[in-house]
Amino acid sequence: MQLNQLPDPQELLARRRVLAALVAAMRERPQGRSPTPLDLQKEQLRRQVQQWQKQVRELEREVALCHRLKEPEPSKKTPETATMIVHQLQTLHESHGDPYRSLCAAATVTYPTFMRWKGRLGRGEPVLYKPGPKPIGAADLSGLQAQLRRLEHGRHRSQGTTALYET
Repeated sequence: MQLNQLPDPQELLARRRVLAALVAAMRERPQGRSPTPLDLQKEQLRRQVQQWQKQVRELEREVALCHRLKEPEPSKKTPETATMIVHQLQTLHESHGDPYRSLCAAATVTYPTFMRWKGRLGRGEPVLYKPGPKPIGAADLSGLQAQLRRLEHGRHRSQGTTALYET
């Protein structure tokens, strides 16, 4: 190209395009893939995955709770383990706000049993009672036989059995 000649319009247009492309390439752009619109099926699948993840987190929390409250033997509860269970369930109820029924189910303790233990602890009573009648001591069989021989028998009832039973 000579000095007194004007540049070709197509050449000027090409130069302008190259310069515009260089300027556009030098601008800052967000990194990563450009956002693409999601279709409806992908959005539904994403929501379903989120629901499943939430369920998995809840189940993992219940499993962790079961492991924390696991007893050595479910049939052999001692007053110490019962007291520990009551205190842990109360702590979990206060910290997480979960209802006692679901916490009891995770701890493998029935809700009525938990409430009975909680009430006894609140009243200052022992948490567990030994079932059945209380021991009364050794019976004096020879004295009992002598007292039975002295009873007077009636037509329908024997007189004095109540007094004998109380001794």
